[in-house]
Amino acid sequence: MSHTISTPSYWESLRLLLCHHALFIRWDENFDALEESQWWHIIKSEAEDIDILSKNTRSKVRRGQRRFVAAPSTRKEICD
Repeated sequence: MSHTISTPSYWESLRLLLCHHALFIRWDENFDALEESQWWHIIKSEAEDIDILSKNTRSKVRRGQRRFVAAPSTRKEICD
């Protein structure tokens, strides 16, 4: 899959917000640029021990693990 720059229309953005019950929408372009900018991303590369979390939070984490897939990726994979 190649990287393409796309700006959603107002109506497409509104549909996404309503469909996902989101409070805001944001899309990034050129997030992997080497020059400094006003925006930054946090990338966590180490595992986290969920035993230190509260029972309620552990339950939400496990539910998220069942519903979504998270995997490490390289810069090349994201840009391609």
